Amino acid sequence: MDHQYVEFVIPQLNKWSTAGHRTALLTLTHIDGSSPYPIGSQMLVREDGSSYGMITGGCIEAALIDEALAALQAQQNRSQRYGKGSPYIDIQLPCGSGLDIYFDVAPDATQCQQIEGAIEQRQPAELEINSEPPFRRQYLPRRRIVVIGQGSIHAAFLPIARAAGYQVEEVAINQPAIAFDPWTAAVCLFHDHDKELDFLAQACHSNCFYIGALGSHRAHQTRRMALLESGMDDALLEKIHSPAGLDIGSKTPHEIAISILAQIVDVGG
Repeated sequence: MDHQYVEFVIPQLNKWSTAGHRTALLTLTHIDGSSPYPIGSQMLVREDGSSYGMITGGCIEAALIDEALAALQAQQNRSQRYGKGSPYIDIQLPCGSGLDIYFDVAPDATQCQQIEGAIEQRQPAELEINSEPPFRRQYLPRRRIVVIGQGSIHAAFLPIARAAGYQVEEVAINQPAIAFDPWTAAVCLFHDHDKELDFLAQACHSNCFYIGALGSHRAHQTRRMALLESGMDDALLEKIHSPAGLDIGSKTPHEIAISILAQIVDVGG
């Protein structure tokens, strides 16, 4: 079993399907109470008992595998409640909640390939789960952070952001046509602020969900003046968070990096 939470299991499902493996797609369609993982969480179970992804963080994954194998054997989709209100009184969730999970033993291969292709192109997609009531599982492009900078905070930020599950892309000074989109955060981590002006101008004119720039309040005012003089609209400059990061009393490079990542999470919802 893969004991890691995986947000996007469809590529693995496509790999197994292409290799000829029968695989059940499990989807968390309803939560009665609380849950360690969000609604829409998914898991794969292959006919040989191999699994990928998690739905409950390890609480009942063994039971889910057993149920999936039974569904694959019967070649029949099914919904099952676990925890509160479940007929399986011997399978309980520590949180006391009830989870409804749908077992699809024959996911639509063409649709799953289309979903993977859409996400690779950083476009949203969805899969209709034929549960009762029907459930639409939304897939959004992976959250990405485009970073420009240098120095100790830059070096500390990159591994922390990657460890948090973000796709991190470093770009060069004056790189043209950066591919910002609504699922991308832009972060400037320079102490020498004249190197970041082109990057900030591109970010401000884009639909990225967050723009953060390192520097003091005084440095940001200097930055604003430079951008205004270059022809930027003052309203666009309001999109820049500077000094970047939540005010958590951070002082060291790693603490500052954590505060910036926390702000990205906060703004991104």
